[in-house]
Amino acid sequence: MPVGTLMPIFGFDLTKPIISQIDIFLNWLQKTNQSYWQLLPINAQSINNLSPYSNLGIGLINFIDPIEITDLEVEQFSQNNSWAFTLALHSYLTAQYNTDHWWLWPQLISNRDPETLSQLATSKYSQIYKHLQIQATNFKIWQIIKLKANDKKIKIIGDLPFYIDKSSPLVWQFREAFEIEPKGFTPQVSGVPVSKAFPR
Repeated sequence: MPVGTLMPIFGFDLTKPIISQIDIFLNWLQKTNQSYWQLLPINAQSINNLSPYSNLGIGLINFIDPIEITDLEVEQFSQNNSWAFTLALHSYLTAQYNTDHWWLWPQLISNRDPETLSQLATSKYSQIYKHLQIQATNFKIWQIIKLKANDKKIKIIGDLPFYIDKSSPLVWQFREAFEIEPKGFTPQVSGVPVSKAFPR
């Protein structure tokens, strides 16, 4: 019967390059005749001692491996992943307003006024691009990790959160698909039960 080990990304030391650490882990899986590496949802909340199931819906961790990436690779990554620019814009605005609570941002931005967002995309492109570059670099790092696992005949498996965190750029972009009360409250959350006076 195939066996494996659950090892979340936040089980590694993320203040150091990740590829070499995962290489050691994959070698151990191979030597112990394991064929699965199970992950928990990949997100920054889990690093900050919050539940990995309170998830942005997009893996968002800034790996620090010294991997070079070209402008063309960043452009191709953005073109091939329709969510990438929204995430980059959300990351820029989070830094700008010192909160990822998009419902607390200026109204035209929180309500995604097309003209306002278009102006932002033009006037702040260089700052937004830096976040795209981080995403593309991390994607490249993850491709390297996946190839290493595949070479060792190890499959990477995982699971998904029951609910996407209300601060997610996906909720900001597609709020009509989510149950959201005024001021950003969400009546349902994943993980430990909480009161409705939730916003974290």
